[in-house]
Amino acid sequence: MLEVLWLTTAAAVPLVFNPGGGSSFELPKTVLLRALVLLMCVTALVHIAGRDSSGSTSHRSAVGIDSLWPALAHGLALTLAAAWSVDRRVSLWGSYERQQGLLALIAYLLLFAITVTNLRSRE
Repeated sequence: MLEVLWLTTAAAVPLVFNPGGGSSFELPKTVLLRALVLLMCVTALVHIAGRDSSGSTSHRSAVGIDSLWPALAHGLALTLAAAWSVDRRVSLWGSYERQQGLLALIAYLLLFAITVTNLRSRE
């Protein structure tokens, strides 16, 4: 399910736009990205909870686990920058036109982390 969701995200987000809106491209893409990443996080948590309760130990290949540490450091730097920002609301949500604040950037990082941890092989 997670693979279907991140492949859907990769295919659907670039195609979304609202020709009648003031922000035709950025806002619909950001809203769809946040919604799909939230759905992926819920799916991953359900998968983890189901795996732990059933006792199965399916081993996945650790393809990109080492690349999670720089992503985590980047997320921490983004969070600290938003926390000490002059305008915390804009830092958290982004500007009205683009919505590219901390929440969108964290969604990008979560998409990366979910994708990397669920890859089956390097190819």
